[in-house]
Amino acid sequence: MNKKLITSFVSAALVCSMGMSGVSAVTPVPTMHNNNQVTATSLSRSVADYKKIEGINDQTVLGADFTHYQQDLEWGKTYYNYKSVKIDNLFKFVQGQGINTISVKVAVNPDTSSDKTKCYTLDSAIKTIKAAKEAGLKTNITLFYSDDVTYANSQQLPAGWTQDNAVEKAADYTKEVLNTLSKNDALPTMMTIGNEVNYNFLGLTEGGGWDGFVAMATISKLINEKGVKTALSFAAPDDAEGIQYVIEKLGYAGVDYSYLGVNLYADRNGINDYVKTLRATVKEKAADKQLIVSNIKFPRKNEDETASTETQADSIYNLLSASISDSNAGGLIYDEAEYVGSWNGFFNEQGLAQTSLAVFGFAQGWNIDIDSYRDPYEYGDDTGLKEKNVTINKISNMSESTIRGVDVGSYVALTNAGVKYYDYDGKEQPLMKILKDNGVNYIRLRIWNDPYNEKGETYGGGDSTVDNGLKIGKEAAKYGMKVLVDFHYSDFWADPAKQILPKAWQKDANDPDKMCENIHDFTKDTLQKFKDAGVDVGMVQVGNEITKGMAGIHNKDSNNSVWKNESQYSVLDRYLNAGSKAVREILPDALVTLHIETPNRQIYSMIMDAWEKGNVDYDVLGSSYYPFWWNTPDMLRDVQTLAKERGKLFAVMETAWVNSYEDGDGTPNSIGSDYGLYQYEIGPQGQVDELTDMYKVLTEQDNGLGGFYWEPGWIPVKAGWTNWEYNKEVADKYGTGWASKGAVGYAPDDEMYYNGQPSWGGSSWDNATLFDIQGNVLQSLKFYKDTVSLGKVQTTRINIVNKEKEVLKTEYVNVNVGDTKTITLPKVNGYYASKGNYNYTVKGDTDGVKTVTVTYNHSTEANLVEVDGELYLMQDDEVLHETTLAQVNKKGTWYYVEDGKVNKDFNGLFQYGNDWYYIEKGAVNSDYTGLAQYNDQWFYIEKGKLNWDYTGLAQYNNQWFYIGKGRLDWNYTGIAYHDNQRFYIINGRLDWNYSGRVRYKGKKYTVKNGRVL
Repeated sequence: MNKKLITSFVSAALVCSMGMSGVSAVTPVPTMHNNNQVTATSLSRSVADYKKIEGINDQTVLGADFTHYQQDLEWGKTYYNYKSVKIDNLFKFVQGQGINTISVKVAVNPDTSSDKTKCYTLDSAIKTIKAAKEAGLKTNITLFYSDDVTYANSQQLPAGWTQDNAVEKAADYTKEVLNTLSKNDALPTMMTIGNEVNYNFLGLTEGGGWDGFVAMATISKLINEKGVKTALSFAAPDDAEGIQYVIEKLGYAGVDYSYLGVNLYADRNGINDYVKTLRATVKEKAADKQLIVSNIKFPRKNEDETASTETQADSIYNLLSASISDSNAGGLIYDEAEYVGSWNGFFNEQGLAQTSLAVFGFAQGWNIDIDSYRDPYEYGDDTGLKEKNVTINKISNMSESTIRGVDVGSYVALTNAGVKYYDYDGKEQPLMKILKDNGVNYIRLRIWNDPYNEKGETYGGGDSTVDNGLKIGKEAAKYGMKVLVDFHYSDFWADPAKQILPKAWQKDANDPDKMCENIHDFTKDTLQKFKDAGVDVGMVQVGNEITKGMAGIHNKDSNNSVWKNESQYSVLDRYLNAGSKAVREILPDALVTLHIETPNRQIYSMIMDAWEKGNVDYDVLGSSYYPFWWNTPDMLRDVQTLAKERGKLFAVMETAWVNSYEDGDGTPNSIGSDYGLYQYEIGPQGQVDELTDMYKVLTEQDNGLGGFYWEPGWIPVKAGWTNWEYNKEVADKYGTGWASKGAVGYAPDDEMYYNGQPSWGGSSWDNATLFDIQGNVLQSLKFYKDTVSLGKVQTTRINIVNKEKEVLKTEYVNVNVGDTKTITLPKVNGYYASKGNYNYTVKGDTDGVKTVTVTYNHSTEANLVEVDGELYLMQDDEVLHETTLAQVNKKGTWYYVEDGKVNKDFNGLFQYGNDWYYIEKGAVNSDYTGLAQYNDQWFYIEKGKLNWDYTGLAQYNNQWFYIGKGRLDWNYTGIAYHDNQRFYIINGRLDWNYSGRVRYKGKKYTVKNGRVL
């Protein structure tokens, strides 16, 4: 399988034309340095000054304006934390720095063709609010009631609104916004009416803006009815005490609000004392309201270079302190907080977080680490994985003979590039030795025909040539390990997504005879080289993950499977047999495996049906098994059982689990944090647990051979994603990455490029290995040694055949080497064991798979035969110990056979097929009509057979009884018909002595001596 994540780092010039100073083009890259950032260290020197603000609490608004966030994403901007690590969730990140509220601004009909105003759409606000809510943050939406930003001296109405209809329009607009938010699950915590209102809301200024205050009252009611708190945003009066006049107007108009906000500007003289006066005035005039600064921003950079990250942090802290008291939770909403490149925001031109953001956390008494952390995956440091201990338990059926294999197809390319591996003592060792020392007994390697382009450049993916495969095989032999040779029959990755013919074979694509010859000869020649080199090849895989085809005959559409199309699968069956034939010729003792992926009994059965139609010769059904791709132990068990039913051995060809979510070389991994894995712990213990569950399934049935872990040693060439350029260059040279640039033109473009950018590079599997990114072996590798609970075991494949050597059934039984085990062979319809002896003794003399053959004779039909005056049910000269009905030579009387012998003493009812029969003295009495008892119930028998359809009267022992659907009904009291006469039944019996009047179905009848008159 080609395991890579189709993502890449994409550079793009990002230009913001918001009309704000100090905003420049940005080009994000995977690794950045703090070029223009005042260092974290410079802020940490004064961190002790930022103590917890007295009075700050959960109600304090610690807000960040994210109005431009969706626009930033659209422009491809990327956010990084203090150490240049990409931020996966910006909302969670700012929350971790102390922000508790995300705010956005919304205009009525903003000009979306302009970068200056397109950020004010309701759609953008909804997306941001929903993301903030998912992160557990409070939210605010500020409604301008204008098509653009409003200010103290500019409250311009939206297009189409007039002063005559403004109040009505504003109310309708508010309702529409609230309904839209509600439908999208985006109702905010609070909603701010207007922005920087100065007695002129909706442009209504007459009478001190009275109509505007009345409009606020109407709008606040609408907002509060939705369970949203109302906030107001006013321009700062010249005299802070002047806020009392605003409060009075609000009270007279009946505005129902929770937050009284004042917009401030950083250049205001004495800003902190001003806010303290505001706070005191609000306490006096509106004690139940919370004063907040509804909009503020401070520069961290300016043209005269007087601003810095420290001055920004200090200004925020002091303003927060001024807004908070024991009686006022206070707070502020910081403008342009997330705006990448803004001189007032918290992210510089490269999207790197500025440490001034953390002041919100310091103000709450938090201890935020902004200085000391160094990401080991970024710089290639010790990740701590090698020290993580694991718990490993014995598996009851895990033996020394169980395949405990790994795939190391990339090994030669990695060692050529200088990759080293280290044992538990920290000593450098060959990978094969480390594997062998920890219980691995089988090595899987892939073979590609010609993984080079016309320039001789490698396709990458481990440079899996025949020569490199031989090197791996010979080293495995050195350490006494068997080898599985995996033929892809391609020049590069063959998997469900693609099965591309080797370049040299493409001219023969429409010539099945020639293709069979190609497959046969390449397989045979390659295996001959392995044999000559002394490699112990125990298994050969003919094709790789051929679920959707092989060798150019391929269809990714599951609804049009090649295995359902006879014209396609008949050719594929020939290809498979061509490969299998080559294996039998060179390595007759090797097992032939066919490999498909994603355990699914229905799909596997369909594919195996196609193979059976072509009499495909193979021994082992192989399956990929990846729990992070939603494979489960039950799914695995189902397909292993299917293999057993079809007479095949079973093994897992590929499996893995992640040791972390982190990338260690700059090439995104196949499995990342976006998977949200839950099946097992992320880490070495999770790897042990995944393997434990898998091997428990594999060893619970005797046809299970074991499995292979896919690429446990595919670690970075140079650890650390800061080294991504180096790793990419090395991948192009040695083929160490999942793909190299040389594969362009052969591999599909949709894999080689993502959004037009190259996606090839290093390993996409370095977080699913059994080594850390520095090459240190993890404790999870000990699984292969520490789970073994049995010695060597022979897996005996018993082929039951007829005299024509056709396999009738295959059974599997495991026996310890040196022991014997006697089993009972199954019966096969139409055949019987010689002399009727179904006992078979298996001798354990082979480490691994041993095949034996047992011949059954054609069976005769069962028949009643007289022996010493008794009748026995015989077949193939032995008594059939069955309980049934049978005839002599299929003629005449049916007899009751009990445990193989006619029981002449038996009287009663007996079920045969779907019917019940009346037996007298061991034979069906076809002349009997009457009643018969069974399990305390009486039934109506007609000519020896229970008649379930009969309803009426029946005579038995000179009495008449009422029968309902074949059964005597003791509960029936009423009238019954017989021979055109009516009789009165009492409790299921005809009472000849009864005379009188009776009621039946609403009518009265006269009864005399049991007969209805």
